[in-house]
Amino acid sequence: MTNSAVDENKGPRVEFDSATVEQIRRHAHSSMEAEICGVLVGTIKDGITRVQACIAGENADQGGAHVTFTQETWQHIYRIKDAEYADSSIVGWYHSHPGFGIFLSDYDVFIHKNFFTAPHQIAWVFDPHSESEDCFGWVSPDDLGPVKFSVVEDGAGGSDTAKPSSKATIAPETVSPAQNWEKYFLSRARSLFVAVARAVVVRRTVSRKHIGQADQGMPKPSALEKQTNTTTEKEGDTQKASSASLTTRSQRENDNPKGD
Repeated sequence: MTNSAVDENKGPRVEFDSATVEQIRRHAHSSMEAEICGVLVGTIKDGITRVQACIAGENADQGGAHVTFTQETWQHIYRIKDAEYADSSIVGWYHSHPGFGIFLSDYDVFIHKNFFTAPHQIAWVFDPHSESEDCFGWVSPDDLGPVKFSVVEDGAGGSDTAKPSSKATIAPETVSPAQNWEKYFLSRARSLFVAVARAVVVRRTVSRKHIGQADQGMPKPSALEKQTNTTTEKEGDTQKASSASLTTRSQRENDNPKGD
């Protein structure tokens, strides 16, 4: 598989091992609603970026139309790389666009310009709904665009023996966000709604916690207050007893009037 429509004189030349491409596709198919991500591992030789493996971005912040490499994601990536690919380099990254085409969004460009700044580092985008995919890289020191790539059978090595895949790719010029703007917008709106709902839950939880702490922190009555309350209660009991006694006496006097 190649994207022959692009200018091969711009950007790095790229070769993907077929097994790596299939692994990326499987990862993307595991999440048909939210974006997934990971890094590409390989070597740089004779001006060719050779992608030989990939590492899934576990614990990434995923959404319907965005994905973010978190600190936990990078820790996982470097742990796997040091253990299994110590002699290789991170040559780029990959992510999915579930249902809204092949392109680099503004946020994708931001990620690439901040984490994958080397001239040979690339971005691979795959849409698991349409099975379309393409490769992007630095076509100039300041601009990203589609770059030449080919997929080779494992172990083939070298562009002279590259064997194109039977699956075709859709160039970013033929698929735009406008073709799936409704789904893209709904995904963004759903992500925003979830974020707002989480904020409301956190706020309510914090408020309840503060109320509980306020109840627990109310001052307890002092010993003097307890004694005063006890004295007041005793005086009230004495008054009740006196009142009852007077009532009984009055009844007796009424039952036995003087002079009988």
